[in-house]
Amino acid sequence: MQLPMRLSANGAGPAKERAQSSNPKAGRLPLRVSLKSWRQCCWLLIFGAAALLAVRLVSSAAVANVGNVLLLKALVSDPSSLARSSASDHELARLQAARQALAWAASVNPERASTYVMLERLEILADRPEEARAYLERAYQTAPDDLMVALTLGQLHQSQGDMKAAIRVWQSAPSIAKLHVARGQRALKARDWTKAYEDFQLAVAIDPHKAAAYRGLGNSLRGLRRLDEAAQAYRRARALGEPDPYVVVELAHVLSMAGRHEEAVAELDAAGTGGALADAIRGSYYRKIGRLDQATRYLERAVQQEPDNPWNRHALAIVYAQQGQGSQAITQLEAALEANPSFQPAKDLLACVSKAADSSECVGR
Repeated sequence: MQLPMRLSANGAGPAKERAQSSNPKAGRLPLRVSLKSWRQCCWLLIFGAAALLAVRLVSSAAVANVGNVLLLKALVSDPSSLARSSASDHELARLQAARQALAWAASVNPERASTYVMLERLEILADRPEEARAYLERAYQTAPDDLMVALTLGQLHQSQGDMKAAIRVWQSAPSIAKLHVARGQRALKARDWTKAYEDFQLAVAIDPHKAAAYRGLGNSLRGLRRLDEAAQAYRRARALGEPDPYVVVELAHVLSMAGRHEEAVAELDAAGTGGALADAIRGSYYRKIGRLDQATRYLERAVQQEPDNPWNRHALAIVYAQQGQGSQAITQLEAALEANPSFQPAKDLLACVSKAADSSECVGR
């Protein structure tokens, strides 16, 4: 018995099935669908690569932080023991783990300067100065304007006696000049003239156009009694545009201390500068050239402005004594000793004026 003819799934008969099977392109996706799939695959690959890179960078920072933590733990335990043969196995293992973590982080992210700085600290602890210097120079190459990197590398050159290299490194970070100015100012307040001079000298070497550094240098040189050099530093500060007009008074002061009284007064008059110290400088100059009326006027004005300054009262007492006004001289000397009981120049002059019939005999003409 003949079986009935079976229809295909789409209702076509055997002829149509044979036609489809003989067509090699039958059942394939359109070309535009294929291209779309390829684009999607490409984008997936790109995003995947970016994600892997991000994870790698983040993991490098994390590993660097792990290395930092291991190093800090080692330092807290006993910093000095890590550089000695007496360091325990545990401490050395911790140090080695920190080195490995930081070295891996540096290989993954070679632009991270802080990683090289920590590696430099590790090599210092391990007493390997050449390796430490190499890491520090690598950190400087990565971030030449980093304050601490430049400062540390410059100090390394300085310790090795290469000041030119130190200055060259420090000049790449302008903040270092400001740092030395701040240190110099602290040394001035402590009256450590030598330390202040060293810091201000470095500041002007790093930044030769910094007016504040030259002014501070002048103050330190005045404390060291290198008066001619101090005058040059003050003049340089003024030429560079030091905004504080008092720098003229400081210049006049060192000129007066050096015995260059006429030059000091000329500087003050040219700038039109006043104030207690400026008037005291003028008064002392006029006293020395015998113009006692002008000297009295300026010194009385200085005393009015700074009544507790024993030097100004002592200078005014000298002028009164030269003019034979012993009682007024005694008044000024007693006021000077009230402000400063240990002020010896006032004690000596008071002892003389109190006994002398002519007070002018107690002072030089």
